[in-house]
Amino acid sequence: AEQGGVEGGVAATPPPAAPAPSELLIAIGPAISPMYPHHGHGHHHASEGSSSGAIPASDNDDGGIFGAGANPIAAAFPYALAVVGLGLAAFFGQKKLKTMHDAAVVEFGPTIVYYGTTKENMREVVNEYVKKVMGTRKEQLFGSFLKSLVEEKPISVAPIQTMTTVMKLLKLPEDKAIAAVNAAGKELAAQQPSLLGKLLFFSERVFSPAALPALALVELFPYDADTVRALQDNMLSRCYAEIVEALLDEDPNATSPPDLAAAALRIPAADAKSVFENVVEGRAAARKAKEDARRAAEEENAKPPSVEISVGLQEEQQQRVPAGPTMHAYECSDCGYTLFPAAGREFKFYGDDFKCPQCGAGKDKFIDQNKDEDEEEKKEEQNLDPIIDSSKIDFGSLEKK
Repeated sequence: AEQGGVEGGVAATPPPAAPAPSELLIAIGPAISPMYPHHGHGHHHASEGSSSGAIPASDNDDGGIFGAGANPIAAAFPYALAVVGLGLAAFFGQKKLKTMHDAAVVEFGPTIVYYGTTKENMREVVNEYVKKVMGTRKEQLFGSFLKSLVEEKPISVAPIQTMTTVMKLLKLPEDKAIAAVNAAGKELAAQQPSLLGKLLFFSERVFSPAALPALALVELFPYDADTVRALQDNMLSRCYAEIVEALLDEDPNATSPPDLAAAALRIPAADAKSVFENVVEGRAAARKAKEDARRAAEEENAKPPSVEISVGLQEEQQQRVPAGPTMHAYECSDCGYTLFPAAGREFKFYGDDFKCPQCGAGKDKFIDQNKDEDEEEKKEEQNLDPIIDSSKIDFGSLEKK
């Protein structure tokens, strides 16, 4: 009455309009409270003149928003049930969306490694899968790609270029890309530790030198940092040597190392030159040895046929058998690690329980690189003059001749 300006009673104002359904839950509290609003102003007063706390009726009391005599809880129940239903629908919808995103992340790696043969193809694959995950999980997409890359691609320049391109297409800054590499490394260390070497090799040639300290892969290897570095250096030399071999196969007269490949591999110019010269010298030595063998064979074939009868003939023929290699080369087919035990002493360094120090592969994964040489030696043995059996010589016919 004081606020409404009407003395001794309730202001004569019309009752408020019933709220919309969305406001019902907000209105439930006041509707069932022993506090009730005066018509015409917003504050509440405790009920007066009633010990039970019931809301007194007034001339314009129409029963509130639920109608006269209605139970407010029962009236609000359908709306509350609808809200719960919407919440459950949102929960299961989110769960289904997460499942779809997880599947897209798993598919992305093999898809882009297999179909990303050109930059345009890679762009199409990236755009498609970024849409599938609604622009999120880019780091996880990159991690999926990394695991497929090291599983499928050998050590070379091409995977380094592919890794750089995918990172740019996903618009990942270096810090987030390195975080994805570290996460992928932890998974590989637990599941496929033999692939850690490749991941480290590629990563050290993709990220800038300033960002490399954040790379946390070396500590994931099962051996010390010096061994890891030695293995990485060996991997780099072999990779560049293969590139040089391919160059000389195409152009035997090449006189300088492939600079673009050296830059991509971040191999110092002096080391690149040294590898190039070693490959050139090795190829020249191999050609000379092949030519010497050919001339020796021609000279042997040019000799007139003769009959030699001597007790030491068999020993002489055996001495003509070329000596086998003084050292064997066993290469791991999983990671490329090569072991060079001396011939005849393999049992000491290369026993049945031998494990690859780089990837842990068993002895059955190692291939004898001297196998081809052994086969050549066997062929040479077959081409030697046959041992003559003196018991089958017709001396009478020889005397007549």
